[in-house]
Amino acid sequence: MTSRQYSATELLALKLPVLPGSKVALLARADKEHWPYQESRGRGGKRRLYTPPAYVMDAMRQAQAGSLINSEPAPPPAPLPAAAQNTAQTLCADARLGVLQVLQSLMQRTGYPMKKAAALLLDMARLGNASEQLQAMLKLARDERGRSSVDGLPSVRSLLRLAEYQQQGRLAPVQRQPQLTVPPWATSFMRHYQRPEKPTLEHAYRQFAAQWKAEQGQADLPSVWQVRRFVSKVGEISRHSGRMGERELKTLKPFIRRSFADLQPGDIYSADGHTFDAEVQHPLHGRPFRPEITTLVDIATRKAVGWSVGLAESALVVLDALRDACLKHGIPAVFYVDNGSGYKNQMMLDTATGFMARLGIEMINSLPYNSQARG
Repeated sequence: MTSRQYSATELLALKLPVLPGSKVALLARADKEHWPYQESRGRGGKRRLYTPPAYVMDAMRQAQAGSLINSEPAPPPAPLPAAAQNTAQTLCADARLGVLQVLQSLMQRTGYPMKKAAALLLDMARLGNASEQLQAMLKLARDERGRSSVDGLPSVRSLLRLAEYQQQGRLAPVQRQPQLTVPPWATSFMRHYQRPEKPTLEHAYRQFAAQWKAEQGQADLPSVWQVRRFVSKVGEISRHSGRMGERELKTLKPFIRRSFADLQPGDIYSADGHTFDAEVQHPLHGRPFRPEITTLVDIATRKAVGWSVGLAESALVVLDALRDACLKHGIPAVFYVDNGSGYKNQMMLDTATGFMARLGIEMINSLPYNSQARG
């Protein structure tokens, strides 16, 4: 605000809290405090034009700032920079632009520098003297990466930084992208970390650091915190590979439900042996024992198509169950079984005399330690 002279009537019209409410008292205050003045002639005779002291000028600036902050409508949004790509970034960029325009108007009306004007703007917002729309813009314009704020308003430093962002043409907040590049020391460290002993990260780091210093020297040796951040970005399966066996790693892999809607009855038979859950009399020596039961299931219909009972798991027991299924429900196209000796043998798989070749059946073995694949 530029310095100018005011008459007593003009000063009373401002209704400042630091000035008395009557003209007589105001003139008495001016005489007592020796306000500088100049006399001018006009209608009605002479009048005094005062140069108010500093405390009166500050009160005038506060009043004009309050009028601006409470009555100024939100500025129309300007064209957004190219950095704004989604809705959240667009809204934040609009809010920051609006706050900066209010800040510029406040500086023009009060004559304050930007830092003081920003402090005044935030103080009035915290005291509730700013409009709800301006308070909402201030909260939305705040940089979430900074320190936490109890009232959700930005700091003076943040508002000054927004002015720098505007000059650089990047008012929209930049979304951080994760660093997915693999550092050059990652392979060496993972050799110490991915071990069956399951060493802690600190223990693996000490071994890795000792080897790295011996081979590479102190140069480019990462800190334990850099290693920790890298390991946190590695996928769960890759991170535990080598630390867990295949069966343990299966517990970390996602569950995939298979669909057999396109299969026809007889396309695939699956077989598995199971020890009977009760003891019966042995046919040879008469003592109690638990026989082996082999069951064949049609995958498409879930029907048990064949079965057999034997003294123990053997190729003959499997063959007997397959015979029962083929006679009753037909020969399958695929025989899906595990890698047990009852299935992988010459009697079944021989290309000339094996029953798979003679019946025209293709045997497919499931992966080792993957019993879930056969239900």
